Amino acid sequence: MSELAYEPIPNELRSDPAWKPTPQQTISDADRQGSLDPLSAALTVGLAGDAACDKPVRTNDGKRRIDIIFRKIGMEPAAATGIAGAQGDVLVCEMYTKRVSGEFDEAPKEAETERERPIKIWLARFDNTPIRYPGKLEAQTLFATIRGRVLSFRERPLTPAEAEAIRR
Repeated sequence: MSELAYEPIPNELRSDPAWKPTPQQTISDADRQGSLDPLSAALTVGLAGDAACDKPVRTNDGKRRIDIIFRKIGMEPAAATGIAGAQGDVLVCEMYTKRVSGEFDEAPKEAETERERPIKIWLARFDNTPIRYPGKLEAQTLFATIRGRVLSFRERPLTPAEAEAIRR
């Protein structure tokens, strides 16, 4: 087995120095309070079940704080949505975003125009739990409509180690 030894590059010579936000790019402690990383925010929506579209979700990716605002459109029969494996009724919502604080690439006016174009999401049940998973998504852009959907859903039993970890 061979080893590779190297000397780290000093920070002053690196091409990607540590990010230092300007005062207008900082996220205040008040804005951080109660906000979730994007993955946790997505999970809380699904775990809310039938109430998934009832309240906004506060997200924080470390550089920007965004509120995701939901508006319930209604329910559709799973068979009518074309979502493979969906059970029962599917919850249909529109999602909008609202900038709160932090660093943003686009000018505020452009971003607010984008916010006015909602993302439509279909939240479906694929198993016998109250959890709703994103089954289908549709987003309008300046040049096209983006569509996505779940092609399959598979669950497996927990391993003994996973089951033990949950009990702790």
